[in-house]
Amino acid sequence: MKRIREDEIKEALGAVEALHESPFEYLAALMKAEQPSLYEYLYSVEGGGLSEAERAVLVHGAVMGWYIVKELSGTGTILDSEYLYNYLEINIDLLEERDRELGDFDEALFSVVDESVQPVLLGFLMDYVVEQQDEYPGEISDEVIPVIVLHLKTVIESLFPDGGLK
Repeated sequence: MKRIREDEIKEALGAVEALHESPFEYLAALMKAEQPSLYEYLYSVEGGGLSEAERAVLVHGAVMGWYIVKELSGTGTILDSEYLYNYLEINIDLLEERDRELGDFDEALFSVVDESVQPVLLGFLMDYVVEQQDEYPGEISDEVIPVIVLHLKTVIESLFPDGGLK
């Protein structure tokens, strides 16, 4: 599997911004058409536990991540809800196990990101989430950021047949 590099990420996103007046809306519509279960997952996961701003950051990050994977890796696997939620459970278990081992939640989260099948892309999206806290109307809780990152990890890795499910 090809590891996605930061220059490729910027190039893929730059191309969309250059071609479309409303790049996010374009990409979200594309995702909804091509990956309806993934799109639905983003709007239903965590139920009402996310504020409007937190949901927006999750959706924006996941849509960007999905598009980057689609453009650079050509993955065409159509995901279903059961697969996504099973993958989420695996990621939750991994994070909890790492937290017990390291005794530091932040360190555990960073280690899980670093060991991702696409660490550069996931790191880019994690930085996006942290940087966007002040860009959205409404509050993005510091406690929710790891939740968003875990969902982004789930989305990105689920797009690869060898994403890590065992």
